[in-house]
Amino acid sequence: MNAEHAARPATQPSITECTGCGVSFAEIDSDEEDEDEDEKTYPDEVCDDCGYITCESCACSHYRGSCYCQNSNFGTPYCTRAPAWYHGGRAGSYVGDRHPEEYVYEHPEAFETTPRQCGNCGEVKLCLKKEWLRG
Repeated sequence: MNAEHAARPATQPSITECTGCGVSFAEIDSDEEDEDEDEKTYPDEVCDDCGYITCESCACSHYRGSCYCQNSNFGTPYCTRAPAWYHGGRAGSYVGDRHPEEYVYEHPEAFETTPRQCGNCGEVKLCLKKEWLRG
């Protein structure tokens, strides 16, 4: 049953409503002025890979919540970010390589001594040691 479920192609979310909360988006019509403009809801961000769409209310900080992608969030690979429990989309936590550059100089002890190819993005970087990967 699980293998059968995993083999099914992912369905694209609706483009007329927020994937997170289901609120309907207002139609964007630049020709008409509307006095209730402040009450309308518009898409905040769309993931080009999986089609996940958020409204402003469902946005989480500047990361816009988690889309359906396993190795990235709205096109930004998880491997470039410091570990966090919520990374990994809806399918579970991201467990691959990480190389958040903002921590290389602050915590050099957390990184491997030699640069290597990242298993997620393919860039050659100093990756976090395995014991530092838990979010």
